[in-house]
Amino acid sequence: MYLKTSGGLLDGELQILREFLELIDGRLELLSGMIATSADPDAEGLCERGDYLIGIGFVAVQQYLYDTCICVNINKEEAFKYGPAHSTGTTWVRLVHEAANWWKHEAEWFKKNEVRKTTFNIVYDVIKTESYPMSNVLAAFTESKCLTFVSVISRVMEWRDVLATNKALQIPRRV
Repeated sequence: MYLKTSGGLLDGELQILREFLELIDGRLELLSGMIATSADPDAEGLCERGDYLIGIGFVAVQQYLYDTCICVNINKEEAFKYGPAHSTGTTWVRLVHEAANWWKHEAEWFKKNEVRKTTFNIVYDVIKTESYPMSNVLAAFTESKCLTFVSVISRVMEWRDVLATNKALQIPRRV
């Protein structure tokens, strides 16, 4: 939850989220070094570990998105239409939401095919692969080989600011 002041927004939840994501980013940096020196990072499970950590990060960001929606009294489906968007037209916050759902519910997909279709299609449209989906979604945010949550947070802040300043009627711009 954030508070509006004459100087801007006070967002304690965002600070807590940043601190948590910095822990994940630190571990991802360690894993990246291990991957770089490994003869077979897939066989050692290093890439899978990274994907798992990134999934946890997306779930944490998803919780922040939900908290923000409640704070401004907007339905999440409506709120996820606003803010910066990927070149495919999917807003970045929608991509976070779907990536988090992928990570949380992939094991259930053999029973709930309709849920799978929505999430899978949105994420796949951006990353074009089923391999290491969380890593590839994060890579879409960073547009570099260095996987961190810094770009995710900046795009989430843009989205939050759109909602906070009542500019939610703007059409998402593609980045």
